[in-house]
Amino acid sequence: MKILVVGSWHPEKIKKYTLQAQELGMLLAERGHILVASPGSGFQGLVARAYRQNNGSEFIGYYPELKLMREFGENILTEPDTKIYTKQDYPTRNLLEIKESEAVIGITGGLGTLTELIASIYDYKLPTSFYKGSSDIIDKFIKRESCFAKKINYGNNINNLLDYLENTSAK
Repeated sequence: MKILVVGSWHPEKIKKYTLQAQELGMLLAERGHILVASPGSGFQGLVARAYRQNNGSEFIGYYPELKLMREFGENILTEPDTKIYTKQDYPTRNLLEIKESEAVIGITGGLGTLTELIASIYDYKLPTSFYKGSSDIIDKFIKRESCFAKKINYGNNINNLLDYLENTSAK
């Protein structure tokens, strides 16, 4: 299954979730999933590094416009097997990643990650999981929006979050 990983690219936000990134990358590799993610220096890059270290089968990396990456100070952390150069801004790149995925899992993030989760659930009808407690913005949104809360698998056990994705039919 092609699973998109979403989350923050801010170093101070992801530092606390390094162990979760390592666990998620390892489990995605062990379970034979294809990883879809940004190859950048954020949470997705940490997951990709762990995925690669655990002999994951294929990492598909989506790049925004390279000039934007440089302007934001985002570096390539892990080279993907398949490189998709979208030549788009971050929001458009994010939608392209979602569109080509079969499921989405998120840990950390802010408004950008929230918009990815909303698009994955409502626009693309993908099974979607999020790691509870890793984002104040997303946690508050889930608590406030009961319709959204019913459509997302929300917890803090990565095995359970992946089990949900695997057991819920994709596209």
